[in-house]
Amino acid sequence: MSKYHEYWVQNGKPSFTDVANHFGVNESTARRSIQLHKSRLESQVDAEQAILDGMEDLGFIGHPDAGWVKSQKPDKHGRTYSFRFDKKKQIDEQERMDRIADLFKETPPILFTPPEPRPQGRVKKAFISINDLHSGAFAWGAETGYGDWDLQIAMTRLQDWLCRLFDHVEKEGVDEIILYYNGDTLHANGKVPMTATHESNHILDVDSRHFKVVDTTGEQVIFTTDIAAQIADVRLVIKRGNHDGDAYLALLQGAKWRYYNQPNVTVEMDPNSYWGHIFGKVALFGHHGDKIKPDRLVMQFLQRYRKDIADVDHITVWTGDKHHRKVEQFPGVMWEQASNWSEPDEYGSAYGETAMAQAVIYDEIEGEVSRFTVKASKIFGDETNG
Repeated sequence: MSKYHEYWVQNGKPSFTDVANHFGVNESTARRSIQLHKSRLESQVDAEQAILDGMEDLGFIGHPDAGWVKSQKPDKHGRTYSFRFDKKKQIDEQERMDRIADLFKETPPILFTPPEPRPQGRVKKAFISINDLHSGAFAWGAETGYGDWDLQIAMTRLQDWLCRLFDHVEKEGVDEIILYYNGDTLHANGKVPMTATHESNHILDVDSRHFKVVDTTGEQVIFTTDIAAQIADVRLVIKRGNHDGDAYLALLQGAKWRYYNQPNVTVEMDPNSYWGHIFGKVALFGHHGDKIKPDRLVMQFLQRYRKDIADVDHITVWTGDKHHRKVEQFPGVMWEQASNWSEPDEYGSAYGETAMAQAVIYDEIEGEVSRFTVKASKIFGDETNG
């Protein structure tokens, strides 16, 4: 008889931990021994005594479906052996996977306190377009004539610029912050340092390994989104670009599960590269801007959302891709090409020093009511203005 089981029975079946403490062993050791011996006793109720004797002689502990077979005599080196078998292993593995899956069914740990709901009134939203961050790109200022750029610089800028914009947004008392990552958040699409479409057929200058770039960028996206979610509700949108047409999905999936069941953060999972958001009299549309001219893009949105914008007075189509800011007004529609957030690399735009970020405040009735700008300055450091 197992000494652990014997002690457990004689002392009124205490906890496995108490048994383990008594014998000075791990709790799992005591628990396994007691459970095996219980199974053995249950399976031996109707067994022939001869079978029981044979099991005893062989050093068998367990029952016909599972157990331990232990050698009874030491070998020439004084060692004994034991062999574990279990016909229910497959079932146990499934149960183990089910238990792991159960861990993901609950709300994840929240690292921040959502703000108190604002009083009912006219809805205001802050729109921040993060364009062409090119995280993982490498640029040497001495070669380009502009600022250096690498993974760490990109992460520092993303955090610094977003936090400056958040400070302004908080003063505006908005209901929701739209964080719109409008493509080319990552510089390369994978381990091969090329864009998603390979349209240029040139090798990209990259900083660090692709795994590290995606991992580090994903952490910073989560970190800054957590900050925004302490100010207002957040709508997180992460879209493809011509550089990261597949790789962006890693950032999107990470955000999806981070904010799973988080009430004040919405992660949009629409795979369409054409994005739209309509509230009140305002319609905001977005596309990375590659391979389509602005006039054609505007017509695409008017066609796609024609039933949804009948009562809309303010329509803005946001793009990026070209690494410089440009604004043009079409009949009833404002098109705005947002600036890049990165410094130019060797193959960068001829527009040069154009990095800039903006937080645009939209009122559901009046449309755009204010904007706040953060931009890079080679001489004086990063600058801000309202």
